[in-house]
Amino acid sequence: MANLRNVDEDLAQRVADGLAMDLPPASETAVPVLDMDPSPALRIIRGPLEKHTLEGRTVGILIADGTNAGELSTLKDAVKAAGGTPMTIAPKVGKVPLSDGSAIAADAQLFGQPSVTVDACAVILSEAAAAKLVKEGAAAQWVMDAFGHLKAIGANDAAKPLLDKAGVEPDEGVTDLAGFVEAAKKRYWDREASVRTLA
Repeated sequence: MANLRNVDEDLAQRVADGLAMDLPPASETAVPVLDMDPSPALRIIRGPLEKHTLEGRTVGILIADGTNAGELSTLKDAVKAAGGTPMTIAPKVGKVPLSDGSAIAADAQLFGQPSVTVDACAVILSEAAAAKLVKEGAAAQWVMDAFGHLKAIGANDAAKPLLDKAGVEPDEGVTDLAGFVEAAKKRYWDREASVRTLA
């Protein structure tokens, strides 16, 4: 923190507050500290280097028994068209029966593929599946972590009880399925203050 005081007093104070420590005196420098304007080119977040795209990124899609086959197919196609990779995640991977009588093998299992491993998250559930998953800690945690890690979350109407259970509050990054692919191209940094204490 002593060195941080030579960089930015506010940042040094935030670090000290976050650690519940007193702010030490600034360290001595070999040359005088220069006050320079910030360089937008060096910003990865909210700067010219931040790319809003799904290219090369993975979208986790939480499904379960009775998931609407049409909604799932439409979303997977849209993710692929945007350059992303859809990954279906379900409580059981072997065979997930869909609304039209067909069944698919999920790409990953809910308990082994947390939402932190994907770039954006969608939830497509039947009402019956949502009623079961609100009692499943792993499902609520999957959605809660996505929200806490500032990711886009898209959901169909039937999945709303699970989002409510996970404490998801509506914002620009929480959408219906129609608006999800566009929302999934970025993170939602403005959400951070509502999900954690910032020193």
